[in-house]
Amino acid sequence: LLKKIRNKYNCICFGGSKDLDFTNPDLGQLSKKINQKIDGILFLQGKSPKIGFQDIEKENFVQMFSVDIITPFLIVRELSRLEMLSKDASLVFLSSVAVKKGSYDPSYACSKSSMEGLVRVIRRNISDVRANIITLGLVEKSPVHVGMTEDFVELHRKRMGGKLVQVEDV
Repeated sequence: LLKKIRNKYNCICFGGSKDLDFTNPDLGQLSKKINQKIDGILFLQGKSPKIGFQDIEKENFVQMFSVDIITPFLIVRELSRLEMLSKDASLVFLSSVAVKKGSYDPSYACSKSSMEGLVRVIRRNISDVRANIITLGLVEKSPVHVGMTEDFVELHRKRMGGKLVQVEDV
């Protein structure tokens, strides 16, 4: 799917990519790599939920919000300032059902919830850009899924109606 999109549009996809460190982004380096207007950005980056309510530390929140909120905001603002977003560019953010259902990791649920606010801010401030969120449950064979214990996968399955999201459905 990403290959088809990239063949037709000038898009950037963040997620599993080493192009940009979302915990310490170098936006100057990113803007130097872009040589034409961007039709779309897929924000698929993220950090896996790992730490429970009783054990979480401030640094976990800082890292999660840096990856999910701060860096995507800085990227969009920088590309907007440089007028590198084409008219009607589409920005797509990947969220989670944790926004409504909660999560084992409070920093994960809170950062994904904040993503909804970020998308509204972008829509209000950059009129030519479309910004949307895709909200998913646990995707089978994703890095988050692979990193979970079987007990945790079963708990998640029960909370989400008995099934996992299939990659093809995304």
